[in-house]
Amino acid sequence: MKSLAQAGFNPVPHIAARRLASEAQLREFLSRAVDECSVRRVLLIAGDEQDPAGPFVDSLDVLDSGILQTCGIKEITFAGYPEGHSLISHQSLQDALVDKLAWAAEVGIGASVLTQFTFAPQHVIQFCITLQKEAPGVPVYVGMAGPTDFVSLMRYARLCGVSTSLRALQKLGIKAATLIMHTDPTEQLKIIAHHCATHTANNIIGIHLFSFGGFPGSAQWMHDVIGAAVPEDSPRDIDSNLAM
Repeated sequence: MKSLAQAGFNPVPHIAARRLASEAQLREFLSRAVDECSVRRVLLIAGDEQDPAGPFVDSLDVLDSGILQTCGIKEITFAGYPEGHSLISHQSLQDALVDKLAWAAEVGIGASVLTQFTFAPQHVIQFCITLQKEAPGVPVYVGMAGPTDFVSLMRYARLCGVSTSLRALQKLGIKAATLIMHTDPTEQLKIIAHHCATHTANNIIGIHLFSFGGFPGSAQWMHDVIGAAVPEDSPRDIDSNLAM
């Protein structure tokens, strides 16, 4: 994190509740992150471990501990699952997300949502539309898999539980799936961007790249996309709303 902060980035640590051994461990980590790296936002997830390593069973346990706000965290990003989760029912996921957003509103801490990546952008769009109705004004970062090779992408898709759209791709066969664009997120970005451009009341504020193909490849893709989108004579000190 120090290297990122020194390079001018805003690090966003990913915290998995079920991996935390103790409240003291979380407090020490966050205190150092805030003091040494100016961290103000974290991504908080429950984690898929069957048995918690410490006192936190889920994200709400971490929230209720009060440690995040006492350590100086100003915003929390929660995970959203447009295609559901292999271990949790769809309704339970929705209820938990609404509860966490309600908690953030009650204590006055900022909240946003980061979606799991998918091979079907329309699933993300529908998720965002539903969330806008249930939690108006909550911003969403759309998760996308950064450029990588097809084999690696399929492996991460299975690990991350991206099941619905992966099965649809597999029915087309590997060759067809490769041609559809899923080793490069550009076409998915175009679909999301078109939705944002044609729906002014949407809640999408940016994207988050999962750099499965490595940080350099994802960074280069971001550079190329921004360069193609900004005219040559335009100022370059823009906020791209692209996050990694």
